[in-house]
Amino acid sequence: MDEQAAREEDKEGWLRLAREWDKIAASAAKRDGIFGRHE
Repeated sequence: MDEQAAREEDKEGWLRLAREWDKIAASAAKRDGIFGRHE
């Protein structure tokens, strides 16, 4: 695997991770109202 391909792989992984976090954040936001009450 060349360096370019490795970077592409990495980017895909990060995008997947970001989408997962978006889903988690969105469901947490729904549960807590608009972005939570941290008090």
